[in-house]
Amino acid sequence: MKRIILSILSVVFFSIQADAIKQLVLMKYSDKAGLEKILSNSNLDVLKIKNNYGVECLADDSEVSSLKSQGFSIDVIIADVIAYNRKIKANYKSDTFGPYYSYAEAVAEMNQLHAQYPSLVSAPESLGAGWEHRPVWAFKVSSSPTSDNGKPGVLYTGVHHAREPIGVTINLGFARYLCQNYNSDPGIKTLLDNRQIWFVPIVNPDGYVFNQTYPDSMWRKNRRNNGDGTYGVDPNRNYPYRWGYDDVGSSPTPSSETYRGPSAGSEPEIQAVMALMSREGYFKTALNYHSYSNMWIYPWGYVSENVPDSLVYRDLAKEVASYNGYSYGTSWELLYNTNGDADDYMYKEEPDKPKCFAFTPEVGEWFWQADTSIIVQQFNDNLMPNILTAQAAGLYLAATGQTSISGGDGDTIAEPGEMVNMLVQLKNRAMDQTAISVTAVIKSDDPYINIKQAAAGYGDFLSRQNKNNVSAPYQLDIDPGCPLGHPALFKTGITCNTGEMFSDSFKLTIGQLARFDTVFADSVENGEGAWTHSGGGDLWHITTYSSHTPSHSWYCGNEGSWQYNDDMNCRLASGPISSERFKALEFWTRYGLETDYDYGYVEISTDGGATWKKLDSSFNGTAGWTKKVIDLSGYSGTIKLGFRLFSDMYVTDEGWYLDDILVTGDTSSNQPPGSPAPISPAGGVVVLDPLPYLTVSNSGDPNGDVLSYGFSVYSDSLLTNIYAQGKNVVSGSGTTAWQLNKALVPGHYWWRAYADDGKERGLFCDKADFVYQPTGVQDKPELPAIPKIYAMGQFSPNPSNGSAVVKYQLPKAGRVNLKIYNVTGQVIKTLSNGHKTAGYYSIGWDGRDDWGQKVRSGIYFYQLQTPGYSSTKKITVIR
Repeated sequence: MKRIILSILSVVFFSIQADAIKQLVLMKYSDKAGLEKILSNSNLDVLKIKNNYGVECLADDSEVSSLKSQGFSIDVIIADVIAYNRKIKANYKSDTFGPYYSYAEAVAEMNQLHAQYPSLVSAPESLGAGWEHRPVWAFKVSSSPTSDNGKPGVLYTGVHHAREPIGVTINLGFARYLCQNYNSDPGIKTLLDNRQIWFVPIVNPDGYVFNQTYPDSMWRKNRRNNGDGTYGVDPNRNYPYRWGYDDVGSSPTPSSETYRGPSAGSEPEIQAVMALMSREGYFKTALNYHSYSNMWIYPWGYVSENVPDSLVYRDLAKEVASYNGYSYGTSWELLYNTNGDADDYMYKEEPDKPKCFAFTPEVGEWFWQADTSIIVQQFNDNLMPNILTAQAAGLYLAATGQTSISGGDGDTIAEPGEMVNMLVQLKNRAMDQTAISVTAVIKSDDPYINIKQAAAGYGDFLSRQNKNNVSAPYQLDIDPGCPLGHPALFKTGITCNTGEMFSDSFKLTIGQLARFDTVFADSVENGEGAWTHSGGGDLWHITTYSSHTPSHSWYCGNEGSWQYNDDMNCRLASGPISSERFKALEFWTRYGLETDYDYGYVEISTDGGATWKKLDSSFNGTAGWTKKVIDLSGYSGTIKLGFRLFSDMYVTDEGWYLDDILVTGDTSSNQPPGSPAPISPAGGVVVLDPLPYLTVSNSGDPNGDVLSYGFSVYSDSLLTNIYAQGKNVVSGSGTTAWQLNKALVPGHYWWRAYADDGKERGLFCDKADFVYQPTGVQDKPELPAIPKIYAMGQFSPNPSNGSAVVKYQLPKAGRVNLKIYNVTGQVIKTLSNGHKTAGYYSIGWDGRDDWGQKVRSGIYFYQLQTPGYSSTKKITVIR
């Protein structure tokens, strides 16, 4: 019965609206005065501005006629928006929003996230409700979701405007992504451990639900009854800061789409968002998702001026654009002035809230999409921008991937057999926080790399500043046997005066291959082969109209007219391409793409086409046949390449041609062996033998080759001082042991091992450590062979000047975790994390953290955990 009544009401409502069919039109202008005249018309629903060309807006028949009579030149893009959106929604699999979340589905997903990840996601809470009593739901994602951990906050919102469902998709999708990757991605773990990330997926619930029955699904405002026969306030014109500043950036007319409401902050939905910001008091960055136009907008909106922090705003926006190609700037630069909007309110520091660097991403080229692949693409385009925004909320130090080499033979290339110096560029991603006394340590599990100088001081970083370790270069000793073109992976541990640690990674290519093999080549003369093409308005095909050599090329456009279409987002994708290590992608291209609005993107996928990442810069404008070379040296294994053409809803050009596509790299079929696992001695145990055996469990080899092993023993935890080495150790049965070839002197040692298939070495195993004491740390003779109870003693000496030993005993075998924490509860050192048999143990700590840096003087806590037992004690370090 409910469904029948709803259908009847829909028919009645549609009949009422039938005389006011909305059109999507482009109103052309030639100068600033023409633009201002268009924008001064309060009856227009302005959607997008093409600079120096036209304004895209919604208008009904009478409005269009009136505007034409005033002399405006108008192109009709969509003659009937109701019919257009109905056609889109006819493909939806449900009777609500199809591939988008309905309000009910969004609430269910929030509850599901909390049920699946209760240690990361808070229970959804209502911040308030709209005029029709639907709650504005919010939830937090953090490693401490139910408490204020004192960390900076990030806020993501969606659906200020009811017809913009992509904001819900991106909010909820990103929340799930964070949860799914917390335990596997160190960068995501760092974010959730150091940020409080809030989501308000649907700010305007009543307007959003109203679009389920509104004929064209284009309702924008909330559902306030204005008392004059009109409904709705524009929520993004109702925030208090500069509310009603003028009648251009918002409207005092209730029927207007930008009606700002009867008073500042009058709307309950806006009061809900403001209450959250005031209550929590720690939000430093925010993204308020809207659609459409593929833009990143930041304050000021109310006036055509830059904010004091315009440089840091622009720096983050520029970095975002390198991932998604969005235009960026203030609203008055890209669109038009606004007042009473979320970004201006959030940025302005108030007594009850700090300054919050807020942005508005305008996603896509229309409000509702029929093609789910476009929705997935829009989510992927904004995934890294979401992460960058969370990083920017507070101190976040990261490697940029930029390195430079000196020393060696002086050719600025790190090559086998050379000792070189390396500069590594770091960036402080924070929007408004200076990093003091930054230090960094690098390490690598690559067996061809011996890091001789692993630590460097960088000094202080201003917000958004890049810096190299010019005064303290890292030093690398590269094994003469390292293959040319070998990509060595390095990890960085970065700290500053706050004690926070940030982890990142980067690659350095060792030498240049004497030659590169052709991994993949297509002259486009033999048909489509393994290429596939799909997406919105797909026009990719092989043509003979124009080519580089000799007669065929790939072309995205229409034969005959030699024009592509409006509203395209289609990809030409290769089949899988495999290489031990890649060198470059080369191709010839010709294109005619509307300048600043239509783009060609080159993309790469490392997961079989599930997700794509942009390579290099985009193609835009017009160019004749030109060769393009894109570096692929950072990739290995199996990839897919994509060429994606994106166009907006009007003005087209010739299209995009591709020919003579070539991928170079190393075609060797050999894959390196896996890493062995250290067995003994490990966990800081005390050994008595000056020439002990080091034992590992054997590795596997993908090619089935016979393996030998290499061992390295170090006298420091940074693994810079090699004390002894063994190579070409013959594999044992199940395990392999090597006896040191150099007698130990008393002290603390670290070691690791790798497997070698005769062609290439696999990565080092995790480092293990032990203490050599000739007299030993002997148990009392009267003690039984197996302890009867669990126990852990005190570190000795305590206080310590940086070197101490602790004893513990286990009556049963089990997994043992022994970790050291600072006073804020952060793990700074893992002494043991593995299976132990029953018995007595001693383990040493050299007063360094997991990155090998000396800890500061102060109080630390150490905790032993094993099934059935837990004990925490205190140690004081005095330098």
